[in-house]
Amino acid sequence: NYNITANLGPLLVGTDLVVYLYKGDGSPLSDGPIAFNTQTHSYTYVDETGYTGMVIARLFDEHDEIPDYLDEATLENRDAGMNSMLAVATVTADTVDVLLVITPLTHMAATSLGISFAEDAGIDSLPAGTDGLNPEAVDEANTAVAEAFGISGGNVATDLPVLVIDDQGNTTQGNAYGRALGLVSALEAATAETFAATLAALGSDMAADGVLSDALKGELVSASQHVDGVTREEAAEQLGYTPTSEELLARVGT
Repeated sequence: NYNITANLGPLLVGTDLVVYLYKGDGSPLSDGPIAFNTQTHSYTYVDETGYTGMVIARLFDEHDEIPDYLDEATLENRDAGMNSMLAVATVTADTVDVLLVITPLTHMAATSLGISFAEDAGIDSLPAGTDGLNPEAVDEANTAVAEAFGISGGNVATDLPVLVIDDQGNTTQGNAYGRALGLVSALEAATAETFAATLAALGSDMAADGVLSDALKGELVSASQHVDGVTREEAAEQLGYTPTSEELLARVGT
């Protein structure tokens, strides 16, 4: 039994985002789209095949401008704006209930492994870049992104985020994963970039050595002012960021 949550921000009841599941070789696992369950606020799927191994999850959007989620920075209802947001994890034989999470951070982990869909890929498309995938690389990618965003000991594909903004726009006590996602939304607002461009910039920054540069940590900390629920101090501590003397002077205006 698969229980899949998608966290771009709180999903809206009227979202038309659907999930597709694929095996590690890129072939379909789910027998069609998995719709959003408004009762559980998740996507549920029962796999009758008993498949074990690597699983790729694709959150699919038709680019139809139907609002899908509440943006944590702007508090506006937004369309996902990406036709594919990805996650990859490993399902073992002793796993009865599979919790799988799809977030901007899982997308970064999946794409760092080379998994992708074309920007205009339709519902019948299969993921590219699955050759050579192995469970060890999948786990390393998911834990590396978690560590980069200060989610100590975490795995972005299987840990459940607690968001800093609820579906009514109220500030909540999020966990480290939720604060990291809030900072991604804040960075998008601060740079006025698209969701896809923001994720691409974060992924590119991590590509060289698997960690966030001090420069980008500084941007995320500065962007924290755009989202309630994550203070500048919390962001700096979580990301392990220490501002330079020049940045401190700029902050106080001298």
